[in-house]
Amino acid sequence: METTSNAPSSGRVAKLRQQVSACVGMRVHASQMRGDNILGVELVKEIESSSGSKPDRLKLWVYTPAWRLDAADRALAASGDNAEVIAAALTSLPGQHVTAVSIAHPSLDTTFTLTACRLRIFPVYYGSDERSFTWTLNSVPGRRLLAVGPGSNWSIRTRRDPQGGGPIDEEP
Repeated sequence: METTSNAPSSGRVAKLRQQVSACVGMRVHASQMRGDNILGVELVKEIESSSGSKPDRLKLWVYTPAWRLDAADRALAASGDNAEVIAAALTSLPGQHVTAVSIAHPSLDTTFTLTACRLRIFPVYYGSDERSFTWTLNSVPGRRLLAVGPGSNWSIRTRRDPQGGGPIDEEP
């Protein structure tokens, strides 16, 4: 099932903020660059359990060519920097916790505030191509994909069960 919003109304943005609020309190486990410009950040939520269960995980993928990583007093890296500058900045992310996420209305500019820095994501409009996401948040193991972009569009998609071919879960 897919839930989609094309309108950047304040109510729709509030719903998007609610979906993303699950990130708050999670710890950055890893970060990486894929290709020239795709930033990946893996977030984990530690679960205290004697059963040895794995932590909940979210994978944030930033596809827009416009993002920046800021410390309190300076920019650490931006999407247009060379690979060495970006790699050095990404080494500071693991271990930090997400303390807040803000999403601006109507632009959907998004800021993930971490313990010691901020990841700022700036949407770039790519037209109506559904594959031109600004960023996505994949839940593991929940098999849900929150996709933001292009423009002020966003959607929640349920990935299919690889075994049975049917949806894993339904949207509320």
